[in-house]
Amino acid sequence: MRRFVRVLVALLSLVCTAESIAAQEMASGERDRATNGFQLGQNYPNPFNPETTIPFALGEELFVDGRPAVVSIRIFNVLAQLINHPVALSHPTGEGMPVDRLE
Repeated sequence: MRRFVRVLVALLSLVCTAESIAAQEMASGERDRATNGFQLGQNYPNPFNPETTIPFALGEELFVDGRPAVVSIRIFNVLAQLINHPVALSHPTGEGMPVDRLE
């Protein structure tokens, strides 16, 4: 029984270590995303209202010859099913919000 408990403790510590490493990798991945040319902000007021605002910012590196970038967004539910795909919008550099009414 003691051996079983020791093995269980060892397995639990291994799982906790793996989760800690995964969390650290996720944090570094978030830093990478912040430097890849765009940032996506938190939607508001909340996703359960009939209307929500999703702010974003586009960096200079996304623009070729100063032309506006095409911005599109796909919205999925918690089951990874596509809910809506608003029309792609042309957008200049800087911050903005694509405007579309999602039904």
